[in-house]
Amino acid sequence: MLHVVNESLEERGICPVKTKDTILKDLTEIANEYHIRIQRMRDTKDSRVIRYRYEKTDFSIFDTGLSEEQSWELRYALRMLTRCKGFPKVKWIQMLCSSMDVPLKDGSKTILEFDVAIGKISQKCFQGLFLAIMEKKTIEINYLDNDSISVQVMVFPYYLKQFAQKWYLVAVLMTKGEVLQFIELERIRKVYFTEETYEPTEIDLDAHFSDIYGIHREIGKNPVTIKFQVSHRYIRTFIDDPIHHSQVLVCREHECAIFSIRVVPNKELVHKFLSYGDAVTILTDCELRDEIVKKLKRSMRNYELST
Repeated sequence: MLHVVNESLEERGICPVKTKDTILKDLTEIANEYHIRIQRMRDTKDSRVIRYRYEKTDFSIFDTGLSEEQSWELRYALRMLTRCKGFPKVKWIQMLCSSMDVPLKDGSKTILEFDVAIGKISQKCFQGLFLAIMEKKTIEINYLDNDSISVQVMVFPYYLKQFAQKWYLVAVLMTKGEVLQFIELERIRKVYFTEETYEPTEIDLDAHFSDIYGIHREIGKNPVTIKFQVSHRYIRTFIDDPIHHSQVLVCREHECAIFSIRVVPNKELVHKFLSYGDAVTILTDCELRDEIVKKLKRSMRNYELST
């Protein structure tokens, strides 16, 4: 039994179990969750062999159906999804709505909106990319790079990330090893799906995004503590909507407040601070401050030259 179970687990990319006790514990949990009895029987030909089966021979955990309450909750969730605006549409939600008698258009107004721009091409790609990530399938994509040149590459898709009103495919190129690539869905023109599977990445994506603002992180850079001063008119904004989970209010006075964050500086963070104009000042002497000063000086020169 242990051998058969582990064969199935390995086919699904799941680590095998080491002892029979793990399987017996799972059988007990199945019996408790589904309120069924599992019989333990000795083989008639070899008494040393123990066999397990459901008392009801026609029972299956894959064919238990939904309770009335579960069915109502599922319909409620589907109705909510049909009234969302900006969320990428996926075909199986529409099919499920049809099978559950949930109208896709019942005249109801939108009650939830995602502030994300996603075009028709990206809408078509989203479902396929989602499935490719779930099934760990290698894909070939055709997209436009920053110079609007068409590029075709084979990638291992790992993640779909939304940031600043854009969706990104987080992937690794087959030719570049464990180096993350971030491809805007709006730039993707065609996706070719293959049957080739790939091994799970050793890159910790949670760790990658945990100490940055945005999506890009330069290799080899470590988090630094950045202190910044905020004018009184934006203090409430930063308190209610921190720019990073590490944000701390250091001190507060009548005219200003000082906050700190611990992040890896990147271009998204530069743009974020610049968006507040003269309401935010970086106090820490660091690369981020230098970059912002350079951009501000360049902007001043542009305005001076244009007058």
